[in-house]
Amino acid sequence: IERLATENIIKGKSESNFAPDDSITRAELVTLLYRLSAAEEKYEKSKFSDVTENDWYMQAISWAEEKNIASGMGEGEFKPNEYVTREQTAVFLVRFCEYMGYNFNHTEEIAFADASVFSDWSESSISKAQKYGLINGFEDGLFAPQASTTRAQTAKILCIILDKSIKE
Repeated sequence: IERLATENIIKGKSESNFAPDDSITRAELVTLLYRLSAAEEKYEKSKFSDVTENDWYMQAISWAEEKNIASGMGEGEFKPNEYVTREQTAVFLVRFCEYMGYNFNHTEEIAFADASVFSDWSESSISKAQKYGLINGFEDGLFAPQASTTRAQTAKILCIILDKSIKE
């Protein structure tokens, strides 16, 4: 958390509170990936009806959509304030790493006990994110695809990406 704060990638919820156990929103995760990429593209508006040019996350969401890192939730909406699920996080992370050209060494694949409940659109990304060493399951063998990703989990993943991208 301190490393990411020092590099101006992540911020606290306030001056004195990071809130590590709070869930992260779709807009927050995309903004963190945008900062991590050091993107310089500027956008005048978003294609999503629920993202306006005055929203603090508009640049990041427009970038993520254009680069195929994140997509909307249907009906022309991004739903920026919804908590990002662990399976959505896996998709965003894998697409981000592929966009950035990171080709991480693979770790041994783990069979998650709840793989039967993964959404079809997330299965491949969950597998890749786990093999890339970015995301793991819990001690009980579950991945919990519909659970929200926390701010602490996100910070850990971003540091893993930073470390691996430096080594690659």
